[in-house]
Amino acid sequence: LSAVNAYTNLSRNPNAVAFASSSKGGNTPDKAKDGSLSTNWESNTKGSGSWLAMDAQLATTLNTIIVKENDNIDGLTIEWSDDASSWTAASGLSVVESPGKTWTATFTAASHRYFRAYLTSVPSSKRAEIDELETYNTASSAVSLDRGTFSTQW
Repeated sequence: LSAVNAYTNLSRNPNAVAFASSSKGGNTPDKAKDGSLSTNWESNTKGSGSWLAMDAQLATTLNTIIVKENDNIDGLTIEWSDDASSWTAASGLSVVESPGKTWTATFTAASHRYFRAYLTSVPSSKRAEIDELETYNTASSAVSLDRGTFSTQW
């Protein structure tokens, strides 16, 4: 999904807040939105069931989430919420793992305040580690001309 680079990673918005099911030491959720692959979030628990979420602070339309990780995750799903307590699986979800342990999840565009990567498969001897959780709306046009008044003179 190389075309994603033409879109804005909404997780990098200074108002977006990363939070998680748990964290180990200084590997806090905010490290997964800092744009650096040399820092990461790490769960405090081993095995499956951990999650990393992004709070956009207001309803935001997304259809793509990219998870860059450290070879500890074997499966994940994407969920959304409007209250950060009741979560719903994204519809039309397709998750593809590429070499280098990058997961690209595409789904039917949805507008919600919270989105998370729920880690469905992590070996019981390992902790989940995510370098970056990138969020995108690739369904919208990069350039929009749907507002304003246009006139042409010949």
